[in-house]
Amino acid sequence: MPAAHAGQVVSVRLEAERLPVVAEGRIIAEHNRHLGRDRLICDPWHYLPILEKKPGVLRHSAPFQSWELPVAIRVVRDRLLKQSEGDQASSICCCWPARSA
Repeated sequence: MPAAHAGQVVSVRLEAERLPVVAEGRIIAEHNRHLGRDRLICDPWHYLPILEKKPGVLRHSAPFQSWELPVAIRVVRDRLLKQSEGDQASSICCCWPARSA
């Protein structure tokens, strides 16, 4: 769910093909339903606001470990993360346009 709703009460509706997340009577996120067990599925776009405050999450958190970035962005990210202050690369990510859930 979007970081802005962390710590709030939400409802997850279970539907045949999707999982809408509802807070205060409105859908705040929606994901395709995945069947199976023992899988962590994250939407990195929900975590972009956190990158601004805690840039280390780009390197260390689960949502960004398997994020399939476009090649050009992946090259820039990898080069920046090799630098001593590479976690500051998150400032680039925070400039990307918002994407609906």
